[in-house]
Amino acid sequence: MTLPEDVPDSKSDDMFVIDASVSNDGSYLHYRLEGNNNISSPVLVFINDTFVNLHIWDQIVVVLTQQYPEYRILRYDIRGYSSDSFVNATEITLELLSADLGALLAHLNILRVHSFIGLGLGAHIALHFLAHIPGIATSFVGVGVEYRAKSREDVEYEWSRRIYLNYNTEKGVSLVADKAVARWFTADARSGPEWLRVREMIAQGSAEGMEKVASAVIESVGYGDSGYDTKHILSTLLVPALFICGADDSVLPEEMEGYPALMKEGLGQFVEVRRASRLICCERPEEFVTIMHSWWREALGHHSPLIDT
Repeated sequence: MTLPEDVPDSKSDDMFVIDASVSNDGSYLHYRLEGNNNISSPVLVFINDTFVNLHIWDQIVVVLTQQYPEYRILRYDIRGYSSDSFVNATEITLELLSADLGALLAHLNILRVHSFIGLGLGAHIALHFLAHIPGIATSFVGVGVEYRAKSREDVEYEWSRRIYLNYNTEKGVSLVADKAVARWFTADARSGPEWLRVREMIAQGSAEGMEKVASAVIESVGYGDSGYDTKHILSTLLVPALFICGADDSVLPEEMEGYPALMKEGLGQFVEVRRASRLICCERPEEFVTIMHSWWREALGHHSPLIDT
């Protein structure tokens, strides 16, 4: 693993920002580490979904750094968004994405994570990682976590359709972006600042990367050949888990509401957010942060380093 020089951009004596890229097997992963300058501060790791990059969390980071400056916040672009993120990868799998997360944490010498917060595929990356290294985190937050909500035929058709549009239509990824934001935002947010920002983010992504990451998405929802099983992982998960879902996110509220029952008693909790779809982090960032922080205090109690003193 090699690393271009990190360039810290200190906001103040107490806050810092490092924006850099790490190379794992010749492919570059862009990451951003920021927040409290104290190396013993609790670390939150945010993992984005397909189509988008680490900036999908921008609004959440603003709220967190303003209201709860005790955090260190790590976020990174998963493979598939930029063309330099899959240089030597013929196929992007959950195992590879999980290995990327481990390599990044090792490079930054992060031995303990207060919480993994994953959106869509990002949640599955975190669960895959926790299944293999269960002691590294104190908690898990999953947003828009889909598992067999659709048939295998429907999932594979959706991805083959996206790949076809990318390569065989004039608008390409832009057309995929239009369809994605239509699903991920409520009607009230249409053409608003966050809707436009995310649409542009998706349109700037790599068409080839989108094709390569399709196998990981199909695997994550339970239709791959690796045997990855979200429900089995949840049944054996040893850390508290919070599942957040927008009320307008298609059939996911009904599916995700059942996840806590799969876990050991008392470890799981489901929260449905009204007037939001998949991207609660963009539509309702203040409420998102309030839900997370309140749950950390309740679920982790006096063991939580995030409790105000």
